[in-house]
Amino acid sequence: MMAIIGGFTFLGYKIDQWMDNEFKGFTLALVLFGVIASIIYGVKNLLKPDNKSKKTKK
Repeated sequence: MMAIIGGFTFLGYKIDQWMDNEFKGFTLALVLFGVIASIIYGVKNLLKPDNKSKKTKK
């Protein structure tokens, strides 16, 4: 999850540097998008059924 947030933050920062923006709008927008994406990723993994925990009887 930290990689998702960090990656989007870095991408937004670099876009703002490239476009020479005073207001760091891309950084702000991509940080928020990264946080939402990481929450969705975490919830999906939390709710995913774990096949390894189900033991099959032989």
